[in-house]
Amino acid sequence: SNDFIDSILNPPDDDSPSYKCSHMIAVPLEQNHDLLLDIESVQRGILYHCPLLIGACVAPVVMRMPLLMVDTENSKVTTDDLFGSRKSSPGNPDDLLTSRDPITQEIHEIVNSVVDEMIYVRASPEKGFDEDEREGVNLDSVEPVMMKFKGLELDGDQNDILHAAGTEECTTPILRNVLDKIRSRIEAKGWKVYLPIDDPQGRKGGLDEDGETWRPRIPFMRLPSDFYQTLPDPKGN
Repeated sequence: SNDFIDSILNPPDDDSPSYKCSHMIAVPLEQNHDLLLDIESVQRGILYHCPLLIGACVAPVVMRMPLLMVDTENSKVTTDDLFGSRKSSPGNPDDLLTSRDPITQEIHEIVNSVVDEMIYVRASPEKGFDEDEREGVNLDSVEPVMMKFKGLELDGDQNDILHAAGTEECTTPILRNVLDKIRSRIEAKGWKVYLPIDDPQGRKGGLDEDGETWRPRIPFMRLPSDFYQTLPDPKGN
């Protein structure tokens, strides 16, 4: 699990713009049961034909949809610059926010504030909603952000990462606006922000050639770094 997250933050390709990142902003998926069932069915189908790929499967508990990568370790901005001489306090170890270091807390607060401003927006009767963007309201009168996934993509020159690819329908444009605001606020702190690696079938970039457009994608299978070394000898040898 840790190896999988680290492979996203620090890909082995040194030409990657995110190979020095210290934080990943992502959407956890363990509560998205219908989506996880569909992904698991793909994993099972692949394992039926090649059981040796069992180590490539990403468990639901660590499955994430990467949004942004943040590099704080190589920034010239120090913790003292941001927070004075205050050091990280132990806080309550059961509180995931107060037990974190100050930089992680700051990123967490930036993300939460933007999400509150742009996603957790209560629908007003006079405003209505755009059916092309959001589909109704939930019990809290918030228009949910719905996403659709309908394709698979292999990434990298060795085709070693399998993604579930989202569509351009529903609220993908809304999420891009959210990420733009998060990115600008984090960069205002002096940290560097990158998009996740988007290199389908060895082609650079996402929807555009320079890869500057975020796309909804979920990596759910990745070959272990030692996969080829663990393969049994070919039959007959």
